[in-house]
Amino acid sequence: MIESYIKHLESNHNLVIHSEENWTVDCGICGENINMGDMVFSLDHIIPASKGGTDTPENMSITHPECNQVKSDLSLEELVEKMKLIVSYQESKL
Repeated sequence: MIESYIKHLESNHNLVIHSEENWTVDCGICGENINMGDMVFSLDHIIPASKGGTDTPENMSITHPECNQVKSDLSLEELVEKMKLIVSYQESKL
């Protein structure tokens, strides 16, 4: 069993947790590991709340704060399309 507790919950949903065990989860946006031992992370609405998403566990994922900030209120599909446009634009400048 993972022994942890929530130390601080900020209004922007960033959490700082302390854990006696070194465990990781994959960021729900970029897929990279998040070390949960004393790490700041964000809770992301998979379907944004602004678009009718709920606060249920099925609609929440743990993410890096930076990833969640970039995603903003986009769906994952919208984020992918936005990133394709950015990459295409940047490649055209090379």
